[in-house]
Order: sequence, then C-alpha cells, then structure tokens
Amino acid sequence: MGPPDTRRDRIRPRNVLHFLLLCPNLTSCKLTLSQPVFMCPRVQCMRLTHANLQSLCIICPEDFKPNPLPVLFNALTLLKLRTLEIRYGKLSSPHEELQAFLLRSKCPLEILIFDAVVIPPRTSRVTLSPSFLPLK
Repeated sequence: MGPPDTRRDRIRPRNVLHFLLLCPNLTSCKLTLSQPVFMCPRVQCMRLTHANLQSLCIICPEDFKPNPLPVLFNALTLLKLRTLEIRYGKLSSPHEELQAFLLRSKCPLEILIFDAVVIPPRTSRVTLSPSFLPLK
C-alpha cells in the first residue's frame, strides 16, 4: 500500500462544521485544512455546539488567505474540550476569537498547544482563562 493521498486527507474549512455535525459522538479529531478557504456568508454565520469533542487538532499547512481560524472559532462551542492544538505557519493568531471561543465553551481545557510563532496584538493583552498564567 502506498502513501496516503494528501488531498483526500484534508478538509476545506467550510466543511468542518458539517463534518462535526455529522459526528456527534466524536471525542477526538485531527483536521488538516485545505484550500480554497473562502467561506460564504451563510457558513460564516453558522454556529455549532458539540457536546462530546475532548481533543481537537487543527492543522493549516499552507499560507491561507483569508485566515480560516477566526471563522471556525466564532462558529464552534466545544463543551468538553480538554486539549486544543493549533498548527499553522504563516497565519496570524486570532486572539480575540480564540478568547471568545474558550469563554463561550466554558470547557475544562487542560492543554493548549500552538505550533507557530504567535505575536500578540500590541494594543491589548490576551487573557484566556483564569487557569492559564502568562509566561514571563
């Protein structure tokens, strides 16, 4: 058996919510996003609460324009999320959307992993959760 076809192993950002909706019992998920990123206004307004997902890894292996992460964070509420891993190379970090997602989800987040250089906005300090202490 040969190597997996990487195009089939990827999901377009606009299909992530539909995928999660079809899998209500999913507890762990690794999503590798693919182009094109464009999400129509209908998708940008969607909201999804997933009651069972405990571990989510989102991989953005390319230079996406526009950045799909803010739309995904604005759309999702993950009540049982314990581990969130985000891997991206050239995307800016969606601090405000991530903070709103975590506050809205009220999840028992234990592990937050960023596999990228993250530069916070100069004008504001990011406060994710009382359980996270900023590194000095």
